Amino acid sequence: MKKMKLEEFVTKLCDEKAELNQKNEESTIDYLKGMDPILNSKELEEVKDELLKLDAFSECDDLEIVHFPTFKVGEDKTLTVQTFKYNEGMKIKGKCHLYSISLTPVMYEPNQLIKPVKNGAAMVPTIYDPMTFEPRKHILLTWTPEMAQDLFEGTNNEETLRNDIHKLLDDVLDNPEEYITKGTRHVLIRGVFEVVGGNRN
Repeated sequence: MKKMKLEEFVTKLCDEKAELNQKNEESTIDYLKGMDPILNSKELEEVKDELLKLDAFSECDDLEIVHFPTFKVGEDKTLTVQTFKYNEGMKIKGKCHLYSISLTPVMYEPNQLIKPVKNGAAMVPTIYDPMTFEPRKHILLTWTPEMAQDLFEGTNNEETLRNDIHKLLDDVLDNPEEYITKGTRHVLIRGVFEVVGGNRN
């Protein structure tokens, strides 16, 4: 049976956590302020056995959940957790001291923000003005004027083109989920461990 990917597992748990948080008004406010979904050490203790079944932990000999970013090993050794961006194919090897696992906010490649998603259009995610913090959304519409001339020869080309643009805009506003620019999220692991495989950038 195919093992669940770490990204899928963390996303599932963070989504469940978000749903629970929304039932608590105070937590909901914090969550909506942009707190990154994070699985802390207490929550990781509860899913420790499930983590060991994931492909990312298949080479882990011993998994210890630690509750502080700096902790003692033995009598005289102190370790401080590091943050790793997990990439597909990466595996945690040997002894692992795990402090937290989190998801980054949704991130967008700058060149993706000017690319159409469907029918030459896109709904760009909310962007905040760095000076006023005012949120703004953008709609990208592209068209080929020559196409209208070719298809509707002998008619009012400008009016036809305007109608086509209006129809496209209406479709974007009626079905925004179909035109939203897709971003990516990444898994961040905080702990002390050795990693093998995968792209380390």
